[in-house]
Amino acid sequence: MTTQKRGAKTVLASAAVGLLIVAVCGLGLFALNGGSLATLFDGSAVAGQGSATETKEVVDSLGRTVSVPADPQRIAALDAFSGNVCVLAGAGDKLMGAPGGVLSNELLRELCPGLESVEQLSGNSVNVETLLSAGVDVALVKRDLYDGGEETAKLDKLGIPYVVVDYSTVEEQQDAIELVGRVCGPAAAEKAAAVAEYYRETAALVEERAASVPESERKRVYHSINDPLLTDGSGSLGADWVVRCGAVDVSAGEAGVGGTGDYTATLEQVYAWNPDVIVCSTADARSSILGDAQWQGMAAVAAGEVRNLPVSTSRWGQRGDPETFLGMLWLGKTLYPQLYEDVDLEETVRSYYRDVVGLDIDDATWEAIVAGEGLRAEGSGGQEGQGSGSGSGGGR
Repeated sequence: MTTQKRGAKTVLASAAVGLLIVAVCGLGLFALNGGSLATLFDGSAVAGQGSATETKEVVDSLGRTVSVPADPQRIAALDAFSGNVCVLAGAGDKLMGAPGGVLSNELLRELCPGLESVEQLSGNSVNVETLLSAGVDVALVKRDLYDGGEETAKLDKLGIPYVVVDYSTVEEQQDAIELVGRVCGPAAAEKAAAVAEYYRETAALVEERAASVPESERKRVYHSINDPLLTDGSGSLGADWVVRCGAVDVSAGEAGVGGTGDYTATLEQVYAWNPDVIVCSTADARSSILGDAQWQGMAAVAAGEVRNLPVSTSRWGQRGDPETFLGMLWLGKTLYPQLYEDVDLEETVRSYYRDVVGLDIDDATWEAIVAGEGLRAEGSGGQEGQGSGSGSGGGR
């Protein structure tokens, strides 16, 4: 097993002593009355986690200054985006836990085979027993978890430093990629910076091409997220990147509905928005729309303009996808092919994975990417990190 669940083993003293002393990863001592982890949250002292002694300070997405190990060895990613970036940045072997969407992705598992034995964690709650037994050095969490307060309070009591990773714009997501890399250590920081730079360059290319499209000729896009009627809120990452491709995002850009998360529309609203193109984040959503008689009267459906986004390490353009720039390039080329005659999407994707990430994409894998299906390991992980979520740093 490449990635071991490391860390603290509880040593129980004699019941006659009346006091149980537990050593966690050799750092700190804490008392447990009655032998239950629940006592960790009734005011008992809690040991710090991990074995790293050198620390560094990072400023997270919320402006919090956090002291973390300089080169952590045991990372808990309670967020699909962060877990994905850890693997892309070459720090997948440091993960002791991550959401199921990360663990079950075939490309991520090819980059880090040990993911198949990594503990599956929820992005919405803190599993105390798992984090204790693993001796976690640092945790990466999304804003949803932080805003609630109760879950991150558990991390505080465990003595585990945590970094909040959040974004709702393309620039913020680029910064978030670099943030995760810095947390993971020097080598990961360098590789994450290369991914972020590729993101910036690709996004700049797409925006440059989009600038030549007159406002009156911009395609009207309805972006379906997992469920056919789940779409972009006005301040969401989805709305931001779709508009940068030279499109009108009908739910957000025009109607201005929702906030930084997703918005649940009605079929009547979608008809009123009258999109030229429907872009689905999943092949299942596309099939659902095409197979539902209620959608057949929509002009985009009748014209065959219902497409699903490709999938590689995640679904392109999902909120939890660090490779949003690939979705941007795909959408720009799909909407305005005449502007991208010099851009070979397949070669661009292959060169990115080969030269930046360090992964060769063969023909069968490319076909699966374009189809948007077939890159999840059967019976592994789950939908965590690939499903819908309301926070801008969620798994979407």
